[in-house]
Amino acid sequence: MDKVALLEKKLQRERAARKEAERLLEEKSLQLYHANQQLRHQYAQLKGKAGTTEQALEETQGRYEMLVDQVHDFVFKTDPQGMFSYVNSACTRILGYHPRDLLGHSYTKIIFPDDRQRVIDFYRNPLALSQENYLEFKVYAQDGTMRWIGQKVRMAMKGGELFEIVGVARDITAEKQAQIALGLSEEKYRGIMENMQLGLLEVDNDDIIVRAFPAFCDMTGYVEEELLGKDANEVFLDEKNLAIMQAANEERRDGKHSVYEIQIKKKDGTQFWVLISGAPIKNSDEEVIGSIGIHYDLSDRKALEVDLKRAQEAAEHARQAEKQFLANMS
Repeated sequence: MDKVALLEKKLQRERAARKEAERLLEEKSLQLYHANQQLRHQYAQLKGKAGTTEQALEETQGRYEMLVDQVHDFVFKTDPQGMFSYVNSACTRILGYHPRDLLGHSYTKIIFPDDRQRVIDFYRNPLALSQENYLEFKVYAQDGTMRWIGQKVRMAMKGGELFEIVGVARDITAEKQAQIALGLSEEKYRGIMENMQLGLLEVDNDDIIVRAFPAFCDMTGYVEEELLGKDANEVFLDEKNLAIMQAANEERRDGKHSVYEIQIKKKDGTQFWVLISGAPIKNSDEEVIGSIGIHYDLSDRKALEVDLKRAQEAAEHARQAEKQFLANMS
């Protein structure tokens, strides 16, 4: 084969190869085109869905905020630094603030100074990040007055990091004022009882001592710590007086009051007479959970009774002696 024929054959092979390459390129181009069209279509669908989802989210958020605004509790959100990002309208009713007065401001702004650090420390505790929690503290109302709130907070996490703080706070001022008034009343009552010359002793249904007031401790020579958790009958009674006490305890368990005289032992082992007025202690369900005994020391009265009896005996002896003397003279 001459040189020209070889060149023509080579050229034909190159043309055939080029046509095949063009065919493959056209085929791949069409595939890429169709793939691109599909991607465009999918993108348009996703965009439409995203728009629909975003609109739905906005509508849901709007409905959520409308519902939250209707609740009576103060609902809020803050960022991780404690800056208000959402406040419902209940804060106006509870504290007098308009939501715009708080948005963008630190939550600590409204906390009373003497509670501020306690609240900060509480929410810095790692446990506060992992569970719903409850805390009570004082805050400033818009007019400068003090209000008590009790709030629950949930820490919202994203990617292992604190993302948002959601809280629900309730006005508990009336409850706190009632508690404080009750505490003052109880303190006053306790002061009166502790200063009375009557010994008070509280026991449970098994006669285990749960409280011994100072006057009772003075009567018996004990300090309260020595009596708590002890069986009152074993500590203070001998066998003869135990039966009297058990009968009185049965009346108390039946809800009855009782008054009786009995001898009880002091720490040094000596006995003295007391007048006991006993009454049952009931819980909120009117169940008897123990009793309280009010002890009046009869030592002086008993001593007077002994002296009186001796005087009466001496007078009787003198009368009999006088009678005998007169009889002998007649």
